[in-house]
Amino acid sequence: MRNLFTLLLLLCSFVGTAQILFEHQYDFQAEDYCRSMQQVSDLGYVLAGTTHSGQVADPTHIFVERTNAIGVPIWDSVYTTPNWTSANFIHQTTDLGYIVTGSIKASAADTASLYLMKLNDFGGVEWVKTHQLSMWHDEGMQVRETNDGGFIVAGTSYDNDTVSLGFLVKTDSIGDTLWTQTYVDTLLPYSSLYAVWPVNDGYAAVGGIAASSNTLDTTFIYLVRADTIGDSLWTGVYPNSTDFDICYDILQTPDKGFVLAGSTNIELPGADSADAYLMKVDSFGVRQWGRLFGGQGDDVFRSVQLTGDGGYVAAGYTDSYGVGDYNFYLVKTDEYGNQEWERNYGELNADEYAFAVWQSPTDDGYAVAGYQWYDAPLTADAYLVKTDQIGGTIGVEEQNTTAISVDVYPNPFTVTATVQINGEGEGATFLLYDLYGRIVKQLPVSSSSFILHSDQLSTGMYLYELRTESGTIAVGKLVIK
Repeated sequence: MRNLFTLLLLLCSFVGTAQILFEHQYDFQAEDYCRSMQQVSDLGYVLAGTTHSGQVADPTHIFVERTNAIGVPIWDSVYTTPNWTSANFIHQTTDLGYIVTGSIKASAADTASLYLMKLNDFGGVEWVKTHQLSMWHDEGMQVRETNDGGFIVAGTSYDNDTVSLGFLVKTDSIGDTLWTQTYVDTLLPYSSLYAVWPVNDGYAAVGGIAASSNTLDTTFIYLVRADTIGDSLWTGVYPNSTDFDICYDILQTPDKGFVLAGSTNIELPGADSADAYLMKVDSFGVRQWGRLFGGQGDDVFRSVQLTGDGGYVAAGYTDSYGVGDYNFYLVKTDEYGNQEWERNYGELNADEYAFAVWQSPTDDGYAVAGYQWYDAPLTADAYLVKTDQIGGTIGVEEQNTTAISVDVYPNPFTVTATVQINGEGEGATFLLYDLYGRIVKQLPVSSSSFILHSDQLSTGMYLYELRTESGTIAVGKLVIK
C-alpha cells in the first residue's frame, strides 16, 4: 500500500488539552472508496471500504486500514479473493477484533450475496460467511455486535431491477444465521434498510420505502422496530415530500427515542434538490422534530453521532458549499436539532464524500471519513480528517508557507539527537507530544540548533511542533528507539 498521508497536523493548546488536527489519504489501488470508520478502544481509527485497480475486468476487493490516534497506519490489508467483494461497514467487537459487512459476487455481472467477515485485532481473517437471501443481489449495509456475542445485519435484497426488500439477519458468534426477516408495507412493497441499532428488547432499523421501484415515485423514510427474533413491533413511514426521502443512519437517544439521519426533498427556500435531514422520534416512532440542513445544491447526511453535550453531529456531503462539486459536510446541533455550526472540507480539483463521523472522547474534536475522488485521471483515495471541537482544521487546509524547516538527526535516536532549525526560529518554542496529544517536552529555542535528550521517554513515535506567538511554523515526527 502507498500511504499518501502528509503530516499536516496541528497540536494546539485548547482549554488545557492538546487538540490533534490532521488529514490523511490512504491509497491501495487506483480507486479506494472508504464507506465506514470507527474510533476504536485505543483511540485510533479503523476504516473499511472497497478498492479497485481501475481496470474494468479486475475484481473489487475489501480493504481495512487501522491507524493510531493521529491517523498514522498501524496495519492495513486488502482481502484478495477470486470474487468481487465490497465493504459497507466495519465495527470493533468486544474481543478487539472487527466485523465487516458488504457483498460478494463471482463477477461484475453475477448475482451478489450478503458478505460477513470477522477479523482479529491485527486484521487476520477468523472466518467468512455468505448468505443468499434472494436470486439476484443481497447486500449488507451495517452490522453491529449484539449482547449474546452474535451479530445483527441490516441490508437490502433485490430479486431483480424492480423488487427490493429491506432485511435484518441475526447470526451467532461465528456468523451462522439464526433468523432472517424482511420488512415491507402492504401498500408500499419496495423497501431498503441501511442501518440498525440494537436496543434492550430488539432492534431499530432505518431506510426507505416506496410503492414501486420507479424513480419517479415517492420514496418515504422507513423505520422498523423489531423484537429479539425480528418480528415487527411497529413501523413508521414518514412523508416529507413527493420525491425521494431516505435515512442512512440511526442511533438511540437517552430518552429511548431515536435520531435518524439522511436526506429529504422538502427543499429549502430557493433550492431545487435534496437537503440533509435529521429527525427525532420517540420510543414509539412518533415524530418529535425534523430539521433541514444545506443550501441550494444536494446535501446528504450519511452518519450521525450523539455528542458529549447531549447534542448531535452529522456528516455527509454537500455541493451547496465549498469548492469543486461535492465536499465533506459536517454539522453540529443541540439536543433539539438546532444548528450550532456547519463546516465543509475539500479541494478545488476533487470531490469528497463522507460516510462516518466520531467525536473524540479526549478532546471533543471530530473525525470524519470517506473518500476523495478525482476525475482526471479517475482515482479515489480513502480520506480521514480530524477537526477540533468546533470543526476547525487550521493546519490541515493551510500549508505552512514560512521559510522555516526543522531537521532532527539522527532519527530514530536512543539518547540524544540534534534539532537543527533552518530559518529564523529563535524565540520560538519546541513542543514534543506523545501520540495521545500530551506535551512531554517544552523547550525554548535560543539558537539555530540544540540537543534533544530522550531522558525517561518511552520508545516509540513522537510529534514535534515549532511554535511562535503567531502560531505553528513547523511540524514533524521523530522516533526514540
